[in-house]
Amino acid sequence: MFSQKMLSVVRRSKNNKNQSTCKRIIFVCFFGIALCCGGYLIRDRMADTFLRYLDDALKIAGFTVKTFDIHVMREMPGHSDRTMLIPCDSARLLSFLGMSRRDSIFKLSSQQIYENIMMDTTIRSAKVRKKLPNIIDITIFYKIPIAIFQQDSKLMLIDDRGTFIKDVTGNPPDYPLIVGKGANITAKAILDIISRYGEIRKNLRSLAFIRERRWNIEVAGLKVKLPEDGVEEALETLRILMRQPNINRKTTKCIDLRIAGSVIINGLKVSKKTRKGAMV
Repeated sequence: MFSQKMLSVVRRSKNNKNQSTCKRIIFVCFFGIALCCGGYLIRDRMADTFLRYLDDALKIAGFTVKTFDIHVMREMPGHSDRTMLIPCDSARLLSFLGMSRRDSIFKLSSQQIYENIMMDTTIRSAKVRKKLPNIIDITIFYKIPIAIFQQDSKLMLIDDRGTFIKDVTGNPPDYPLIVGKGANITAKAILDIISRYGEIRKNLRSLAFIRERRWNIEVAGLKVKLPEDGVEEALETLRILMRQPNINRKTTKCIDLRIAGSVIINGLKVSKKTRKGAMV
């Protein structure tokens, strides 16, 4: 009954490619049944040998991996619902698979391949699909690095969700340094706001999350205290202040913008009249 059903599949195939694949499946099924029966009879003593025979049979039948189709996607900047194809380090990715082009396509299940891929901490998500007889299709999404998070004395690159990507050693990559409890989780929100102010973002060096409520930032050597609310207004004030010749790292140690409508420089409150004159 089993053989008749399998043969009928072959007869109904409309092209040679499908027929070839079906014949391979029939061959492997019969061979696998025979091996399973034999393995059951002699139990564990010859299990490894039978598995090797089955693997060899699969390869003979044409189920040897020929191609890894790898597609690497990334969100388009400013469009979280859109993606774009980007280059990837295929050699690094293949090192995590646990398979090579000489292996049977059935050596590992799609789930096992997926779990191996996700051991790479730079990858956010992946999809694995087998295309019989010899293609494994892989689509991956890499994490998007946004900052270096310092926890105690340890530095780590984090993504836009605050999750770990990799440890940072030697010369750190060109990302702002963030510190403070919970800073990794909330970093994206503040960085998105700061990105609207090009001059500030360009000169941003570090951010400190204070009591899990507000941020202090270092910009062009200036320490700036931002408010808990009204961050955009404070950044606009900072943008204008940074254009003044008397505001620089040599003369200005701290700019306090925590109180709405108030500017305190080096511990001294700047009057509205002086502030308006400086902002013309």
